Amino acid sequence: MIQSIAYFTMKLNPRPIKSKKNLKSPIDESHFSIISGDWRRRKLAFPCTQGLRPTPNRARETLFNWLQDEVHERHCLDLFAGSGALGFEALSRGASSCLFLDNEPDVVRAINANLRLLKCQKGKAIQAFLPQHIHQLAAAKVFDLVFLDPPYGNTKWIEQIIQPLIEGKKLTQDAFIYIETAKKDPKLNLSHYLNLHREKCFGQVNGHLFKVNKSVIV
Repeated sequence: MIQSIAYFTMKLNPRPIKSKKNLKSPIDESHFSIISGDWRRRKLAFPCTQGLRPTPNRARETLFNWLQDEVHERHCLDLFAGSGALGFEALSRGASSCLFLDNEPDVVRAINANLRLLKCQKGKAIQAFLPQHIHQLAAAKVFDLVFLDPPYGNTKWIEQIIQPLIEGKKLTQDAFIYIETAKKDPKLNLSHYLNLHREKCFGQVNGHLFKVNKSVIV
């Protein structure tokens, strides 16, 4: 009789029950918090894709302290947007618009989902492979503030983006460009196009704030 009960139990449970510890969420997420502005302390999710690293809070706070009132009513471009932390911070602080570009579809979906969550119609994320797709920006669009944070070790992409932005007349004469690199990356040489305004090292991250060289904006 005992043997029959054991056989019946095995038939009902032919597979071992998996521990909940081994069950993975279909989408692994992380979060960042907006530092200041209309959405201060709002926490937003972003997908944990390989190489995605939001700008550290200390660097983000320093950058926007540098910019002060230069964010209000600015039109922003967030390249290699990742979490979108810089673009969302700018929108929270009064930017008129922000276009987010990233090559990862999950990242683009997450940014657009966060814009809907915040009921914000001033931003939009689109998938674009950089640097090659920088030429495909809408002809009429001109930007005042650009965030450029390529994957570490790819500083060569920076000039490949800056040059078409300037030659394509995508920047205003008083535009700011924030560029983030790894401490070990080669030093930037952009003096033909940009004037260094501020820079600071945050651990293993270097933050550079440039102003456009007006002589190259025709």
